[in-house]
This record gives sequence, structure tokens and C-alpha cells, in this order.
Amino acid sequence: MVENCSDLEGFLLFHSLGGGTGSGLGSLILENLVMEYGEQTRINFSIYPGSKNAVSVVEPYNTILSMRSLIGSSDAVVVLDNEAVYEICQNHLNIRRPTFTNLNRLISQVISSMTASMRFNGDLNASLNEFKTNLVPTQNLHFMFPSYAPIIPKENNENSSDITNEVFGQANSIAKCDPRQGRCLAGTLMYRGDIVQEEVISSFADLRATHTFRINDWCPDEVKWGINAQKALAFSNDDIWRVAKSACMISNSTAIAGVFARLNCKFELLYAKRAYIHWFVVEGMESDEFAEACESMAQIEQEYINAGVEA
Repeated sequence: MVENCSDLEGFLLFHSLGGGTGSGLGSLILENLVMEYGEQTRINFSIYPGSKNAVSVVEPYNTILSMRSLIGSSDAVVVLDNEAVYEICQNHLNIRRPTFTNLNRLISQVISSMTASMRFNGDLNASLNEFKTNLVPTQNLHFMFPSYAPIIPKENNENSSDITNEVFGQANSIAKCDPRQGRCLAGTLMYRGDIVQEEVISSFADLRATHTFRINDWCPDEVKWGINAQKALAFSNDDIWRVAKSACMISNSTAIAGVFARLNCKFELLYAKRAYIHWFVVEGMESDEFAEACESMAQIEQEYINAGVEA
């Protein structure tokens, strides 16, 4: 497939970190891509496990171990938090017990908006390299999370009047963290559908006036935004209503440190007892790799915390 490309730009990798295949094989593929195609951009869409729909007791191990590859081998990692998506399905879409199908439908809608300008005529994140340039301020700080608005169930066909304000709120974040509590290191906001430029400018002015989001002093371009006339699509079996206008925010924010802290906590609860370590050792892993992975995770968490400290 790669050989048939006339102008290979990079790779998009989709995987879950909780299971052995998504974490182990996903890491191996990513590391091999670095060796074979080191000049091309690599963007990971990584699904992080949540406690409400856990399927394996070793999910914390799988996640922390795979984070080493994401830190060292990926150019940009989009954090998709299963627990956050689960709660959105319950609270916004009125699904009492969301299944993985429900979660994946919502995630696919978000990813579709994130990559809209790569597929349709748009002026923001129109290429993989632009995506990386806009959202990664320094090499290690390349973890980001999306927010999406409006999220409306099919039985309620009302359009939201303030999607800009919604997309900056915790309730619409696809990660278990509050964007308003962190400092934005870099961000892009893609509008789709019937959006007029004056409406966007007015919404941003209101956000700045109320200090809804905070920008780091050394972040020169603040949040970039763009408009894509192609409306978000919804199929007959989707849980979400097709709307005339929508917005998808991608935030590289210090708020992501909270996600990493929870992952480290779950890992340490297991690792303190050396629970299930033998499952990995019999497959050829060294026990020291767990401590090294935990240390790498703690370092990236601290880097984000330090980035949020005002000079």
C-alpha cells in the first residue's frame, strides 16, 4: 500500500490501550514505522480504558507499557477516554447502558470532524504535518484531547445556539479532565456547516472576556480556528442527531496531566502487589520494564504540570 502512494504524508493509527493487541501490537507497529518511515508524520488515535467498562484486570499495565512507545515514537497522540465517552452517552444521548458500539459511534463522529479538512476543502489542519505543527509546541508535549458540540440525541432535534461555549466545557470533553482548569499550550477549533465568521469572532471575544480558557504566555498563536462548509454526517443507526453546524476542539492542554495521574494511580495499585506480573514475564518481558514505563509516565505528567506553571 505504501509503495503505491505517490506522495506519502504519514500514518494515522487507531488502537485501544487497554487490551493486549491494541497496546502490544500497536506499539510494535508504531516503533517499526519509525524505523522504516522515520520522516513521515505518525498520529495516534488512542482509546484509553475507563473503570466503568473495563474488560481486563491488567488494563493499567497495558496502558502504561504502551505509553512508552507513544511518548518516544508518535508525533501526536489524540487521547480518547472511554470513561468520558461513556458518561457523554449517558448524560447527552440518554443511553442508560452504553455499549462499545455506542462509544465507537460517538468517537467516529469526533474523529471525522478532526480530519474533515484532510478530506474536504478546508483551511485548518488540512494535512498531517499541519496538524502536528499547530498542536505540538514541544517534542514531548504531544498529547491532546478533543471536545465536540453539540451532542444531541436523535429524539431531540433542537440545535444548540452556543456550540463554541459548549466545546470548551468539561461535559463535552472526550477525556476525563476539565479544559477550563488547565492552560492551553496549543489548540485548534474546527467548525463545520452553516457557520459565519462574525459568529465565531463574537464567541471568542465572549470567551476571552469571561476568562473561560487560559493560554500560556509562551504560546504565540493561541487557538487557531477554521470553518469547513461540509456538514457533519449522521447515519440512520447513529445515536447522535445530524445538525446544521458543529464544532470540534483539539486541545493540547495541561489539563491532560489529570488523566495521566489517574492512570499512574491505577498502575501503582497493581504494581505495589506485583499482581499479574508473571503473565507478562512468562511472555519474555523483564520485570524492570514496568518500573521504567511508570517512570516515563510520571515524567510526561510532570512536564505538563510544569508547562502550566506561570512564569
